[in-house]
Amino acid sequence: MATAVDELHKDHANVARLLELLNHELEVFETGGRPDFPMMREIMRYMTQYPDAFHHPKEDLVFEKLAQRAQSAIPDLETLEREHKALRTRGEELVGLLASLDEADLSAYERIEIKTKEYSLFLETHMRKEEHEVFPLSKSLLIKRDWADIDTGIRQRLDPLFGTVIEKGYQTLRQALLERKPRSS
Repeated sequence: MATAVDELHKDHANVARLLELLNHELEVFETGGRPDFPMMREIMRYMTQYPDAFHHPKEDLVFEKLAQRAQSAIPDLETLEREHKALRTRGEELVGLLASLDEADLSAYERIEIKTKEYSLFLETHMRKEEHEVFPLSKSLLIKRDWADIDTGIRQRLDPLFGTVIEKGYQTLRQALLERKPRSS
């Protein structure tokens, strides 16, 4: 069933928009300006509370079903599952750095800049592998029963930022997304 992959694609597009905002704040760092730390905290709070908690577990179920149908893909799928764990760890580390930021400590800025760049690049590379390799393979190999098992095997949650109801605490970030024009692909 293509709709599950379509949902995963949509999540990736949303995450890409957030990474664009995060990367914009990195540009502010590089030009000597003061980044919008509250927005960066909001982005990373979202990343650890929605994609890490709901999107990645759904992908892991897709990987599990795909491994049953394409054993040759197992090593790549296991790598992607490990990357999900690494993304959670890196995301939580960045959340911690942003939460404990002492704005008078210039070395904290540098740590945040480095960790943000690493996180962003790692996530972009990870999503690219899923988009170009795993999702097309899953669309061609998984059957309706697999997709039904995936749908029943996950906890459902409406997206708190990109859904129809914006959760408290995400309104500022949603407004920033609405005001920022996406880059053309």
